[in-house]
Amino acid sequence: AEYMGIINSFSKTKMDVVRSNFMAVYDDFERIFKKSEVVSFDLEMTGIKGSDSESHYDTPWERYQKLRVAALKYRIIQVGITLLERQGDGYIAHPFNFYVFPESSGKFVPEIVMDAEALAFNTKNEMDYNKWIREGIPYVNKFMYDIHYENLIRTFDYIDNGDKLLKEDFKYGPNVDKLGKHLKKIVAKFATEDASPFTIFESRHPMRGMVLFEVNKKVENAIAIVNDAGYIDVINVLPAEKAERLAALRAANERRFLERIGFTRFFRLLTENRDKVYIGHNCLLDLLFLYSHFKDTLPIDYFAFKQSIKVIFPRLFDTKVIVNSFLKEIIPGNSSSLQTVIDELEKTDIATKVPITLHPDFSAKYTGENKSYHEAAYDSLITAKAFLYLRVFLGERETEACNKVFMLRSNYDIDINKREDNFINIPVNIFLLQPKKGQADKLKEDLREIFASFEKGVYIRNHFTMDKTLYVAIAYEVDKDDKGNNKEFLQAKERAIPLLGCPAYDAWPTFHEKNLTGYQEYLSRRAKEKEDL
Repeated sequence: AEYMGIINSFSKTKMDVVRSNFMAVYDDFERIFKKSEVVSFDLEMTGIKGSDSESHYDTPWERYQKLRVAALKYRIIQVGITLLERQGDGYIAHPFNFYVFPESSGKFVPEIVMDAEALAFNTKNEMDYNKWIREGIPYVNKFMYDIHYENLIRTFDYIDNGDKLLKEDFKYGPNVDKLGKHLKKIVAKFATEDASPFTIFESRHPMRGMVLFEVNKKVENAIAIVNDAGYIDVINVLPAEKAERLAALRAANERRFLERIGFTRFFRLLTENRDKVYIGHNCLLDLLFLYSHFKDTLPIDYFAFKQSIKVIFPRLFDTKVIVNSFLKEIIPGNSSSLQTVIDELEKTDIATKVPITLHPDFSAKYTGENKSYHEAAYDSLITAKAFLYLRVFLGERETEACNKVFMLRSNYDIDINKREDNFINIPVNIFLLQPKKGQADKLKEDLREIFASFEKGVYIRNHFTMDKTLYVAIAYEVDKDDKGNNKEFLQAKERAIPLLGCPAYDAWPTFHEKNLTGYQEYLSRRAKEKEDL
């Protein structure tokens, strides 16, 4: 009885939220969310590859720039969100599967870019592309959100309080004269009851707001409202009907606004609360996509991105980080995929200690042997289960694991709490070399020849943003010989000294974020210049 019948009518097998039902679902989602303690998320996208191949030796700043390209280029197909509310010693889970499709409005027509590999992967996992295209919920970023708010909601702020909102902006003579001309035109046009509607081509403030205020407050037989193009439509009404018509228009505008911002309304609800625990699995790319598509343009500066994520997800956990950096002994082998993690955990008795029950509205497809990996809602459900099980083993280390995010194929875990990230693998020395004209290829060949026997100990490439610069990363040590002294690798380092133009290897510069501040500021400027172009 507590859950509305509207949910039961379309969620017997799974909770797919689409264009035709998202308005009806929102109130229930909000009510469940407010009672929930844990929120987990997962995305399915049209592509995930950035502008350059990822390297194990990428700095976090470099990796962010590569992934940022992907988040700006590709689209989201599904957003899976599982809400978990406490029930005794366990939880009730509510997984929602949102199909989202970017909103087109006026001149703003977003592109859909599909990566062939991602397309094949999602097709293999039974992605319903017809549902995505035909029934995807619209969504907007901050720019389009503000436009819709200004046209549809702010309109009535001007109607109600235009004299106060625009008093300072509207005290100059030219504005008053122009407003007077508009009002005279409206009064003359509507001198007869059968006058036809017309448009005033005012889209700038404060004039548009003042026309709305003056017409709706002072012209008895006229209503002014902002149209989809941002101009003002003026229609003739009977004075006795004006208040009722304005109230109907207000209600219609509020509904149009909510329909147009679509899933963004759900995302804003998720990020405006500070008391929830947010969970992802290997979720760095998910965070970039969520921010880029539902929040705002991703900042070029990596540290600004980390600060923004901490604001909207103040208590964030990545189950892949928990497994790899805190509880490696719990999951045997080298795999920490979501499926491996949950399979290994469910072999223990942990599920009896933390019972997790699917609410009946969501249980038909996701129970028993029914597994739907790579459907966003199902993955978010399994991610939530994995976290709640792992949480038991974490104990007091939970605080330490908070706001750590996994960076795939990397030497780092990202630490949202700090400017510097956690170096988790073998330490390296990093060199930025600028060889003489025409010597770059020769230098690369010579270095690769010296370290030919130590493929995992050295990484050499052209720098992906700094022109005419080689990026060279050399490990402190490689797999040791029986005597444990890395003799051959040390000899190779000594042979490389003349080519690297540096002191003896034991004085080589160690990589640390604070030592590259100037270098990263340079990269930020270059990236900004390219984006401006």
